[in-house]
Amino acid sequence: MGFDYFYNREVKRFLFYRIPHVFFEEPKFKALSNDTKILYALFFHRITLSLKKGWIDEYGRVYIIFTLEEIQEKFGCSNKTAVKIIAELDGNTGERIMRQQCYLGI
Repeated sequence: MGFDYFYNREVKRFLFYRIPHVFFEEPKFKALSNDTKILYALFFHRITLSLKKGWIDEYGRVYIIFTLEEIQEKFGCSNKTAVKIIAELDGNTGERIMRQQCYLGI
């Protein structure tokens, strides 16, 4: 039996997002929408990338950049729905989401 190499496109089949079990077992988190649970997994994945890049502030907190546009693209949703998902995550998980808006003065 011969084994072949994994090629770039094939490797993507074996990449997964991780969702904490507590979201499905603890009454406090069961009420969260599935979109909110998935957004948490996307944020957590982004944190691992931020660690690799050394994106840590002066207090030792890892930070990510994840725009509303990215959420809209990932979920195929409107801006209003993306804001709703973030608000649910921010208000019900105990995680701190610092929102920052950037404007380009033109």
